[in-house]
Amino acid sequence: MKEFNTERLLLRELQQQDANDIYEYCSMKDVIDMIGMRLHSSIEITYKYISHEQKKSETLAIVNRKLNKVIGTVSLRKQYNDSNLDIRLISCIINPKYWGKGYAPEAIQQIIMYAFEELNVHKLLGGHYSFNLQSSAVNRKLGFVYEGTQREVYLYNGKLVDAVEYGMLERDYMRVSQNWK
Repeated sequence: MKEFNTERLLLRELQQQDANDIYEYCSMKDVIDMIGMRLHSSIEITYKYISHEQKKSETLAIVNRKLNKVIGTVSLRKQYNDSNLDIRLISCIINPKYWGKGYAPEAIQQIIMYAFEELNVHKLLGGHYSFNLQSSAVNRKLGFVYEGTQREVYLYNGKLVDAVEYGMLERDYMRVSQNWK
């Protein structure tokens, strides 16, 4: 994926030197549980994660330009390889130190524009576990349309929780992007 600049962020390919910044939040159980990702119990796992993601070129580091620090990642992954439609899943993880500052919507909005305007995707998918209210707010803010709930698909702290799914078609994008700066 190419590199992007937003008002406050640089979205760029992951680099091995990002490991300490990524390990900082990927080693937090509460953060990882929010997205169902594997906990990074050592920095070596983070290095392997970066190498794996570099090969696929679907994940970008979210760099706070003012701090020159990786504060998260954003991914755009092709779904349904057997489909003749280009449908992609967009996901984002942000270090909790930077929650509530609008970084996730800023990064995701840039990737949405890229997906529809340059890649000409048919549809973007987004989703979250039912307890992840921050992701719910981001999806709604960006104009994703609620498409349904998969019941009891994830075990979180001994309880079964639901997965909430959203989608955005090109016509949805054309409607909501008029309000973006």
